[in-house]
Amino acid sequence: MTEPTELLPCPFCGSKAVASINKDESLWSHDVVDWTRVHCTNDECNAQTEATCEGYEPSAIEVWNLRTPQPVVREPLTQAKVVEAFCALPHQVQFITAFDQGVRFAERHHGIKGGQHGTDT
Repeated sequence: MTEPTELLPCPFCGSKAVASINKDESLWSHDVVDWTRVHCTNDECNAQTEATCEGYEPSAIEVWNLRTPQPVVREPLTQAKVVEAFCALPHQVQFITAFDQGVRFAERHHGIKGGQHGTDT
């Protein structure tokens, strides 16, 4: 994974975050390597990641920047928007859509069941 270049604000209080790097022994090679920990600068918040060393995936910065996707808030559909979207369709699609809606209207309001159009049953 590529290392992100900037830290997102704290997910709990919105304050600035910083990464601190300390040298310590690697769990795997026992060489001295960089250990990274990300923490919130707000002393009252105290949010932080676990320290991760080189080669550990995901890194502390990737973990800090990971966020739950926020729900998409959509505005209600208005009749004007529906008409505008319908008019943007190619004419063949408009015709097929209008025809299909007409057939469904006839089926609902005249007691015709699918496939019975034009039959004497």
